[in-house]
Amino acid sequence: MKLIVTDLDGTLLNKSHVVSTENERALKKALNKGVNVAIASGRNYGDIKSISNEMGIEPYIISSNGGSVYDKHGKKLKSTYIDKEVGKKIIEWLRKEDFFLEIATEDKVFMEKGWEDILHKEFTLLKNKIDLNEEEYKSYIEAIKSMNGLQEVNDIVETLDNIDISLISVCSIDLERLNKVKEEIEKDNSLSCPFSGKFNFEVINKKCTKGDALEFLSEYIGINMEEIITIGDNFNDETMLKMAGVGVAMGNADDKIKKISNFITKDNGEDGVAYAVNKFLDAEEEVASAMEA
Repeated sequence: MKLIVTDLDGTLLNKSHVVSTENERALKKALNKGVNVAIASGRNYGDIKSISNEMGIEPYIISSNGGSVYDKHGKKLKSTYIDKEVGKKIIEWLRKEDFFLEIATEDKVFMEKGWEDILHKEFTLLKNKIDLNEEEYKSYIEAIKSMNGLQEVNDIVETLDNIDISLISVCSIDLERLNKVKEEIEKDNSLSCPFSGKFNFEVINKKCTKGDALEFLSEYIGINMEEIITIGDNFNDETMLKMAGVGVAMGNADDKIKKISNFITKDNGEDGVAYAVNKFLDAEEEVASAMEA
């Protein structure tokens, strides 16, 4: 094992949206043993970097669902964006349909003022029909508000002239409506729309997935895919889970993600990342001891 790659939301972050002491300790243990660590997320670079700084580690970073790759010192190695005209058409259409959306660049997240009203209206109408209680809804809203680089603007389209679009995140508590708009956007063959959470998917350039970024990173570091362990919980993790030597699904992962993984760990509320990392580190120690005997 030469590289551990972990997703953030639903994986490394617990149900309070923070990294637990056990997860932090396990990643530091891996680093101390000479294993590389990378964080791969739909979040932007600034958000991921802020979380890694809080842990006191310097991982490789795959941001925007594979849109950008950074080395351990923050040097950008690769970036892929959404075509600006294509992105503008999608954003204008989503606004007309009254969807809550975010535009992510490499260091900022833009959303229009009033976004919380859109989600609150949906939650009020659907709370008796969906698997989301009041406490979970509030936690979901707080997680959005806590994103690093968040900027609320009056007109989100006006920001497009001066930015490169890493991804567009589309959120709705109305899952039927969310799936329909996902299918419509995916008619554009230049885009893909993996779910990164129960209530949101992310519009990305089809050429950038976590798997594509992982392949690039493995070549950059100089290791084989068989020497990599990836850990994730959702459909935006699928490509990297399939490509790695060992793909680890979280206990809270969708059943379809569990089926394509090699190992299922505990859920994100039970330090599932730490459990998996320690298990594989211990197994390597046992092999090394046996070879020395």
